Amino acid sequence: MRAVDMRTFMSRSEEKVFRRTLADYPVYLLLLVLIFFVFFQTRTHDFINYDDETYITSNPHIAQGLNVQNMIRAFSTSYASNWHPLTWISHMMDIQIYGMNPGAHHFTNMLFHIANSFLIFFLFRKMTDDLWKSCFLAVLFAIHPLHVESVAWVAERKDVLSTFFGLITLWGYVRYVKNPGRYLYSLVLIFYSLSLMSKPMLVTLPFILLLMDYWPLRRYDQNIPCEEKSQQRSYGFTSLVLRFSIEKLPLVIIAMGSCFITLLVQQKGGAVGAVTMFPLWDRIANALITYIAYIEKMIWPFDLAVIYPYPSSFLMDEIVLAGVVFAVVPTIGFMVVKRFPYIIVGWLWYIGTLVPVIGLVQIGSQSMADRYTYIPLIGIFIIISWGAADLTTGWVHRKKKLALCAMIFGLCMTISAHVQTRYWKNSIQLFRHAIEVTSGNWIANNNLGCALSQKGHAHQAIPHFQEALRINPEYDDARYNLGLAFVARNRFNDAIDQFSRLLVTRPEDKDVHIRLGRIYGLQKRFDKAIDHFTIAAALDPDDAGIYNNIGVFYANQKDFRKAVFFFQKAITIKPDMPGVEKNLKKAREMLSDKIL
Repeated sequence: MRAVDMRTFMSRSEEKVFRRTLADYPVYLLLLVLIFFVFFQTRTHDFINYDDETYITSNPHIAQGLNVQNMIRAFSTSYASNWHPLTWISHMMDIQIYGMNPGAHHFTNMLFHIANSFLIFFLFRKMTDDLWKSCFLAVLFAIHPLHVESVAWVAERKDVLSTFFGLITLWGYVRYVKNPGRYLYSLVLIFYSLSLMSKPMLVTLPFILLLMDYWPLRRYDQNIPCEEKSQQRSYGFTSLVLRFSIEKLPLVIIAMGSCFITLLVQQKGGAVGAVTMFPLWDRIANALITYIAYIEKMIWPFDLAVIYPYPSSFLMDEIVLAGVVFAVVPTIGFMVVKRFPYIIVGWLWYIGTLVPVIGLVQIGSQSMADRYTYIPLIGIFIIISWGAADLTTGWVHRKKKLALCAMIFGLCMTISAHVQTRYWKNSIQLFRHAIEVTSGNWIANNNLGCALSQKGHAHQAIPHFQEALRINPEYDDARYNLGLAFVARNRFNDAIDQFSRLLVTRPEDKDVHIRLGRIYGLQKRFDKAIDHFTIAAALDPDDAGIYNNIGVFYANQKDFRKAVFFFQKAITIKPDMPGVEKNLKKAREMLSDKIL
C-alpha cells in the first residue's frame, strides 16, 4: 500500500502554513540548544549576596513558600523598595517546589528565557513572514552576553517574567490588529498588567505598539484613492495616528498607574537618588553616555560587570559624541523611513524602552546595568537583522556569505555568553571579576569582602572593605562590615574604632550599639557594654535579647538584683526565649546566697 500524503487534502493556503511550520521547528531547536549551552551551567551556581538574600534566602515571606497569606501580602505591601507581586509569587512557587536549591531557581529563569526567545522568533516571523531575519533576531536575543545578567541572576526573575508577559501582550496585540474586538483587546490589557506587576520596565509599551503599527504591522498603509490630493493624504495619515493613539489610552492609563506606584514605593524605600546627590546635569550626561555605552558593549561585549559605579565626572567629548549620535541616527532613519522603516522603529524602540531605567530619575547608585538591556536591545537587533540583508543586496553568493557571517557572529556571541555566565557561579567569582574590569567600584569590593567573610576568610575580606572605604569614605555598609571582620580576627580595638565612627552618622542604629556592647563585654568592660545595650533597649523596647544581655553583664558585675530584673523583663517579652529562664534561675540563686 502507498502512504497517504496529508498535503493532498490541503488547500494551497493550508499547505503554505504547513510548510512554514515545518521550517520553523529547526529554529526553535537551534534556540533551545544555544540557550542550554550557555545557561545550563547555572544548575550548579549558588545564590549571590547581592539582592538574592533580600529577595529569596533571607526573605521570611518567600521562605515560607506559596500560601494565601503570602499571596495577599505580595499584592498589598511593598518590599525592598519594589512592588512586583507576580515576581514574589514566582519565587514562592520555586520555594514550594524546589526549596532553597539555587540551581533549580536558576533553571526557572532559564525556562523563562527560552520562552521569551521563542516568542521573539514567533512574533516577528508572524509579523514579517521572514524566516531567517526573525531567526537571527531571536538568536541575538537568546545568547547575547549582555543578557546573561537577567538570566543567571535569580533576583532578576522580574526581568524574564515581565518580558514574558510583555511579549504575550504583543502577541495578543498582533491578533487584535488582525481581528479587532473587545475580547482580544481585554487580553492585551490583562497581559500588560501582568507584565507591569512583574516589573514596571515596560511602561513605554504603548509607544512600542505605535511603532509596530507603522512597522512591521503596516497599519498606516491604507488604500487611498488616486484622485485624492497630497494634502488629503497627509490628513489621512494624521487622523490614523490620532486614532491609533486613542486606541492605546487604556494601556497608557495602566502604565501611569504603575509609574505612580513604583515612584511612591521607591521613594518610601529610599531607592530614588536625591537631587543633591545626583544633580540634573550629571543625570542627563550619564543618560546620554549610557545610551551609547550599551551599544558599544553590544558590539564588543567584554568587561561586563554586575555593578558599574556612578562616575565622579563626565568627559565633554563623550557627551558631545553621544549628542551627535542622537542627532544623526534618527535623521538618517527618517530620511530613509519609506524604504527602510525598521531603522527608525528599531532606534525608537531602543531609546523608548530604556527611558524608565536610563537614570533621569536615578534608582540606586549604579550608572548603568546589563540587565536594563534585556528588552531595549531588541530594537538594535531588529536594525542589525534586517539591515544586514539590505546592505548586502548586491553581493555575489549573498545568502551563503550572510549565512557564514551569521554563524561566525553567533558562535562568538555564544562562547562569550558562556564565559560571562561562569562569573555568576558564586559571589566571590562575580565580584572579583567586577573589580578586575571596573575602577573605583566600592560596592563590588564590599560585596566581595562579605562573600569572603561568609566563607571564614575575614583576613582576606578586610583589605576589600578598606578599599571600599578609601573609594567612598561615606559608605557605612563597608564600615559596618569592616568592624565585623575585625571582630572575627579578634582585633577588638580596631572594631570599636569603626563602630564608633558609624555612630557619628548613625547615632540611633540599634545594631551598631549592640555590636559595640558585645565587644566591650568580651573585653570585660561591662559598664560600657551596659551603656550601649541600654541605648539599644531604648531604641527597641520589645527586643528580649537586649534585656537578656544586660542581665548577663550585671551578673558578671555581681549585681544580681539588677540581673534578675532584666532577665525577668526578657521573659515577660518572650517567655520561650532559649537560655533566659536558666539565667534567671542562676541569678536568683546567686542573689539568695549573697543575701545569706
